[in-house]
Amino acid sequence: MNKPVIFSTSLVPNLLQHVLVGLGVGRFQDIVNPAYQGELDAWIQSNIKSKFSHEFQKIEGVSSSTWFALLYQIPAYLAGDSVTSLLDVLEMMRTETPLDVISRFPEKQKLVNEYIPHHAFAQYVGFSGSPSTFWSGILTDFIEAVKNGHEQSYKEMWNDIRPKLDLKKQTLRDQYFSEYDWIGWWEERTGIQFPYPHFNVELIDTTTTQGTSLLAERDGFYAYADPLKIVTVVSHEICTHLLYNRQTIENEITGPLIEEDLERYLRTVEVVSWATNREIIRRQGYSWTMEKSFDWIGKAKDDVASVIEEETTFWEIMAKGFKIMET
Repeated sequence: MNKPVIFSTSLVPNLLQHVLVGLGVGRFQDIVNPAYQGELDAWIQSNIKSKFSHEFQKIEGVSSSTWFALLYQIPAYLAGDSVTSLLDVLEMMRTETPLDVISRFPEKQKLVNEYIPHHAFAQYVGFSGSPSTFWSGILTDFIEAVKNGHEQSYKEMWNDIRPKLDLKKQTLRDQYFSEYDWIGWWEERTGIQFPYPHFNVELIDTTTTQGTSLLAERDGFYAYADPLKIVTVVSHEICTHLLYNRQTIENEITGPLIEEDLERYLRTVEVVSWATNREIIRRQGYSWTMEKSFDWIGKAKDDVASVIEEETTFWEIMAKGFKIMET
């Protein structure tokens, strides 16, 4: 396989989700692993948690991508597999622009630039320039919360969690991803080159999230979901990463659509990926388990899905789907 699907069981994204759940931030606690429902209050000391109760009410008025990018995606992507590395990244982010912090990691910077070019990054994080005094203060408190969450609870928990994740990683990789070229199929079907050397599946213990973006070529997936569900969503996410990246932002057909209405474009991405994903899942002889996915979109879901049957380029499919999604 030229571009494999690889699996990771990393401390940092799991710890960050643990802290966000413990703080009650971003509704992460609503999707917590059911095994932890009765113990969330003990994860972080109450005096530290209280610092976020009023501040995160304010964030409701800020682009939701801002807190998600600064407190989760960017540090999870840049940090190595240690608490020290994570804290170093968060310290940088208190005072430096996101792009300046990313530039300190040249290999990862290349991949991020294939995901979102520099000129579009401010839209992604919701602001330009360095973090405001408000955001620097939040990051200062968040660093304290990460330290406390790790020492208070997660350091000991991780010793039990990682072996379980490693077992899941080997099972998924060996049974579903060791022989078939998933990325190659998507490249051939769409006519679009996957812009990264691999797709990295981060197995997550803390929450039941599926396909949570960790920037360029990485997504988080709940490790204890039904294996076929994980496989199906991984395949779906490969397509979403094909249909939203630097290529699409700078493409003469899709670029103007993204600039016109990013949210509508991303809804179109999900439906086109969903409809095309049925083909590869059924081709593998697996049961299709996502029939009701994205029903919240309404009638446009089926109308957009029908477009993929047309003999045209995927750029044009996206344009037609975007138009339908307007109704």
